[in-house]
Amino acid sequence: NMLEGIELRASSLFYAFQGLHAVDVSTLINFLPTLLNQLFRLLTQTNSEDVALNTVRSAKFFMYGIHAQISF
Repeated sequence: NMLEGIELRASSLFYAFQGLHAVDVSTLINFLPTLLNQLFRLLTQTNSEDVALNTVRSAKFFMYGIHAQISF
């Protein structure tokens, strides 16, 4: 069923977003260009409001974590 496939992909993306929050800030800095390219590509190509919202939340979380690391 096509709907089940879409739900499965959405739940996989949800767990991937959760996993990104566990990444160390120094690792984020090393891979920031790639991460941001992928997140913004996903943001422009998705039709799902939940995916778009989690994409923006993840980018915000990355920027906050990097800013907090640099500020200290």
